[in-house]
Amino acid sequence: MIRLRKKCYLFLKNSAGEQQIAAIKTAHFPDPHEYGPSSTKPHGHDFYELTIVLRGKGIHLFKQQKMEIHTGSVLLIAPNEVHSYLFEEPLILLNFMFKAPVLRPIRHQLQQFSCYNALFKAKAVKPQFFVDHATISELDVSLNTIAVENQQKGIGSDLILQSEMTKVLVSVLRIIQDSPTAVSPNVNMLSVISYMTSHYQEEISISDLARQGYQSESSLYRKFKKEFNTSPIDWLLHFRIHKAQEFLVRSEMSIANVASATGFKDQLYFARQFRKVTGCTPKQYRNDNHGRVRSICGEFIQDQWQA
Repeated sequence: MIRLRKKCYLFLKNSAGEQQIAAIKTAHFPDPHEYGPSSTKPHGHDFYELTIVLRGKGIHLFKQQKMEIHTGSVLLIAPNEVHSYLFEEPLILLNFMFKAPVLRPIRHQLQQFSCYNALFKAKAVKPQFFVDHATISELDVSLNTIAVENQQKGIGSDLILQSEMTKVLVSVLRIIQDSPTAVSPNVNMLSVISYMTSHYQEEISISDLARQGYQSESSLYRKFKKEFNTSPIDWLLHFRIHKAQEFLVRSEMSIANVASATGFKDQLYFARQFRKVTGCTPKQYRNDNHGRVRSICGEFIQDQWQA
């Protein structure tokens, strides 16, 4: 028998007052003293909550709807909507919370996705959406970034929070738009992807990844190739190059330091692989993507593009 509990309301607040964006990883564990499924309190909040199931499975209760959820499931709960969860095994969730004003400067761009209304406007019945392994891992990284920025509250934190929340929403909408009926990700593969995105700065071998996926190297290679149409090591290489692109544009790190920070021990090897993936050298990429340069000499200002 399910014991119903009094509903509660949650609010985004911090020591400085109102908070616009927050993120937290929550783990719900079954109560060993309860008979049958455990449940959370029916609750609502004064903010949007974008939830992605990181691990486990259960049932999401919303009005009269009972939706089965599992790894990769995506839910968006609007302000004042009351919902709860039922579960018989640990249910681990990525929760991104944001106030309605956060959407105002980006709503028009988000509405260009045909799935925007399905995600944001559903009232009586929540649609079922899923994201894949790689997206879950990226969202996990974004969650940690948002959590750290909210703790530090340094200069520019609000900009970083808005940027990170925008990236999260766009990533989810892209996946939903491209693969609206995606299947639930395999948990072992999710562990492999998560390990690569968290340890890309370190030396990683196929045997390291096989241990993360609890399978043999040949089995990992075969399953990974089938699901992602590339090998684990090639996936890692492209992820490292992607991170290097971010460092080259967003920082003043030397190219040697960028190589080291993205897991390349040899700068020449890094340059060769970077050119193979992007079609240009790291130096060319940095110059081409730093935008317009203003050369100021006395009273004269000259605009030019980096070449």
